[in-house]
Amino acid sequence: SLPVPLALGSGILFTYPEIATLAGVQGLVVYALSSSLPLLAFGFLGPIIRRKCPEGFVLTEWTRQRYGVIAALYLSILT
Repeated sequence: SLPVPLALGSGILFTYPEIATLAGVQGLVVYALSSSLPLLAFGFLGPIIRRKCPEGFVLTEWTRQRYGVIAALYLSILT
């Protein structure tokens, strides 16, 4: 059996060809857009959100301030 990180990483190599085989070009395009558009949208909205909420923070930052570095690292690994 493969180590877990290797098995999880292989999905990035095999998912797109598999989707193309099963659903054709349209399926491949839809899958590619559905996996890339959220990241692109966040890149566009990130500066706007930061301007409207300059003191905003993320869960890992709050966890680090409240519970320390070990808990923040643990949370980062789990998420």
